[in-house]
Amino acid sequence: FEMGGYFEVGELNKKEAVSLIYNFLVNELKIDSNKLWVTVFAGDEVYDHKFPKDNDVMEIWKNLLINKEHIVEFGKENNYWVQGGGAEIAIESKLCGSQTEIFFDLGKNNCKETNCLPNCSCGRFLEISNNLFITHKITGELKVLPLSNKAIESVIGIERVAIVTEDKKSVY
Repeated sequence: FEMGGYFEVGELNKKEAVSLIYNFLVNELKIDSNKLWVTVFAGDEVYDHKFPKDNDVMEIWKNLLINKEHIVEFGKENNYWVQGGGAEIAIESKLCGSQTEIFFDLGKNNCKETNCLPNCSCGRFLEISNNLFITHKITGELKVLPLSNKAIESVIGIERVAIVTEDKKSVY
């Protein structure tokens, strides 16, 4: 899985980061915006810190997406990023923060869920991009501390975007 990336360090400009990735996917790559779904951090507790819902990103997506019902919220299990991806914390600290993910709807399938949404295990939705809002770190003592130099990491799954733009079922 290849990830093309964009990094921004310093003042967080969520609107610019989200808008840039959306415009690239829809206007440059000509991906059908009606088939895009996005997830937004719903707020959750991470160790000793309570993080609020990411209302800023929710509003950005409401202004970009035509289908407002394609914006769904998830907690820390799906929309909170921790460096290294796991719950096991090493002695050193790990960067972390909320995220928003962009999914392409591959179409209805034989999902058994009555309300199939992104992150469903049925394979209907393919994550093609995400934005990580890196605002905190988790210490070896499992304390969540704010970062003085916040960052945004925007990534695109190159092979996954190729599946969508080439109208294929697999990269193989």
